[in-house]
Amino acid sequence: MGLDPKLLEYANEIIRHKARQLAREPGFGPSDWEDIEHELLIAILEGWPAFDSSRASARTFVARIIENKAASLVRARRAANRGVRQCTPPNGRAANGVWNFDEEQVRGRRGIRFRSALETLSFRLDVASVLADLPNDLRRLCERLMCESLSDAARSSGRHRTTLYRAIRELRTRFSDAGLQEYL
Repeated sequence: MGLDPKLLEYANEIIRHKARQLAREPGFGPSDWEDIEHELLIAILEGWPAFDSSRASARTFVARIIENKAASLVRARRAANRGVRQCTPPNGRAANGVWNFDEEQVRGRRGIRFRSALETLSFRLDVASVLADLPNDLRRLCERLMCESLSDAARSSGRHRTTLYRAIRELRTRFSDAGLQEYL
């Protein structure tokens, strides 16, 4: 059973409204409007085979699909803007003990003032020095946290997020003692 013309007209009306709403949300823009409409229509077409008239009307089913897909689009856009995985270590390791990361992205996220190339190099060497003095488990955790969220670091290390908090406090203390508290 496919979508009848009246239901398709109803779906298009809701899609236009929802796309216009989302295009005004942070992270989206007017240029995203058409893409959002397409994503919502595709979600309806993909979800339609699961429609069960004994559970809801066709209009309700279409409206729920659109609401759920819109929420997913917003979540995905916000996740992409969080700044997770800012550093880009070659092959997942530090190059010569110095991590390579996007300085501009880090400064913008943390509200830190501009630094010259010499200051940046000095900072990288300070971080490398602190990392070299860390025990292996703290160093691995620190390297993970430079590129992963806390949840991802916990998942990849096989430990619960809450068990990492004590180790993070220790890392903060070590970096603070090294004079790098501005970056914590």
